[in-house]
Amino acid sequence: MRVFCRPVFLVVALLALARPGLAQETGTLEGRVTESGGAPVPDALITIVGTNRGARTGEDGQYRIASLRVGDVSVRVTRLGYAAVARPVTIVAAQTARLDVALVPAAVIIDEVVVTATGESQRRRESGNTVNTVLPTPERLATSTTVSQLLEAQAPGVYINSPGGTTGSASRIRIRGANSLSLTNEPLLIIDGVRVSNEITQANNMGGGIGVGGQGSSRFNDINPDDIESIEVLKGPAAAALYGTAAASGVIQVRTKRGRPGGARWTTYVEGGTQEEVTDFPANFSQIGTRVSDGARVTGCTLDAQARNICTPVADSLAQWNPLEQANPFVRGSRTSLGLSVAGGGEVANYFVSGDLDRDWGVLEPNKFKRVGLRANLNGQLGSDLGIQVATNFVSSRLEFPQNDNNVLGVLGGALLGSAFDNPTSRGWLVGQTPEEVFALDVREDVERFLGSIGANWQAMPWLSVVGTTGVDYFSRRNKQTVPPNKVFFGSLPEGQRQSNSTGVWNYTANGSATANFALTPEVRSTTTLGVQFTQETIQGNRA
Repeated sequence: MRVFCRPVFLVVALLALARPGLAQETGTLEGRVTESGGAPVPDALITIVGTNRGARTGEDGQYRIASLRVGDVSVRVTRLGYAAVARPVTIVAAQTARLDVALVPAAVIIDEVVVTATGESQRRRESGNTVNTVLPTPERLATSTTVSQLLEAQAPGVYINSPGGTTGSASRIRIRGANSLSLTNEPLLIIDGVRVSNEITQANNMGGGIGVGGQGSSRFNDINPDDIESIEVLKGPAAAALYGTAAASGVIQVRTKRGRPGGARWTTYVEGGTQEEVTDFPANFSQIGTRVSDGARVTGCTLDAQARNICTPVADSLAQWNPLEQANPFVRGSRTSLGLSVAGGGEVANYFVSGDLDRDWGVLEPNKFKRVGLRANLNGQLGSDLGIQVATNFVSSRLEFPQNDNNVLGVLGGALLGSAFDNPTSRGWLVGQTPEEVFALDVREDVERFLGSIGANWQAMPWLSVVGTTGVDYFSRRNKQTVPPNKVFFGSLPEGQRQSNSTGVWNYTANGSATANFALTPEVRSTTTLGVQFTQETIQGNRA
């Protein structure tokens, strides 16, 4: 255990060493970025070359970076659709240097930046790994209710498979197909540098879910899509090389939104709609014929039996009945989603705070879902060489599942395997599997989840940068099923049953890395990174 704890102590020690930097003399850089004609250029990225310091321009093209080390620095200005510009400037202690830049429009694509396993940002063309980036545009967010839907058809080799249509059910994500017959094929999920649970809760697995057919809930969909800034998908052997065997099925790395300097910017959204079952289900058929031996009329000859040549009567008529359409068990469902966020701050600290509420009602009476989420992300520049990022997220959800899918007590199974006659007691469903009986099974899942991370960037020396991240993902899940007595007449269920499975899962993460950059020659540059990673997952549960 001592060996595993060393990375945590290393990160703490590196951050502690950063304190002397706070006392150094610093200066400020400000200016305005415009087009060649003088119009302001908003959202341009200004970076201090060789450091992790930077800023973005506002709507007026103005920018300001405080607490910079004194001395000569190189400033790089980039904006999509414009040629990149680099300018030297001298930072003087307790003074404000000004650098105005005019950008020239150019049909070029600037270097895309990705975040590596060590937490360091680097240009995509300098990375030896295949990384696909998904940006949640307003158009995609308007049609995506979950993160799984947000990823669908957005990255090559990533397949999203929804096993059922019930509200709250999980989608299975496969990156370049399945890799194992016995282990999980779900990709490793990392949010703001912290490994988080990405399991699909089903019966008889370590999570302790309740059997409801092929359905299952996913912790991946606990994330609010409107809180996401970018998603990076890492595939192939490179994923396992960076993150270990847990990443054999690929890695999905999520970065949530951050605040930017400027006044408070409020964003809100309201969504609503209905859900209806529109599938054309097949009817049940039964042939009625006269038995050759005694001339009796019988109805036990189905089309399936006739196809397998085991139908002995001579058929002369056909009966049909469709319980799923003529005795419709479906209802009109609804969906409501509300969200509010605010972002802003200054040069030293900025913030992003959001809240969301989702309420869904599926097309089957017992299928309901409610989720409340709160997020607070803070960024602070504690000195010329030390930046801190804090991300927190709390989610509380309530899910009610119907028995369905590949299930002896499912509504669909009870109808598709039912009768071709509308009898007064079962309306064509299998005896003991009518909608009234199936809907009496009360299956619920209650979840409380907290995800928190703290990251730090320290420019220890002009040629040495240190990055550290630590955090925890914890959730408490309570699965329960109640079968009221004398309501479900199948097997031993008329007596009534109660099942309760409670599970607590902790995921701990600590990463630290140091990167040295040297210019060996004017044309050749050397980058060396030394890093450590620590992860631990603990699962505790009770079943009764």
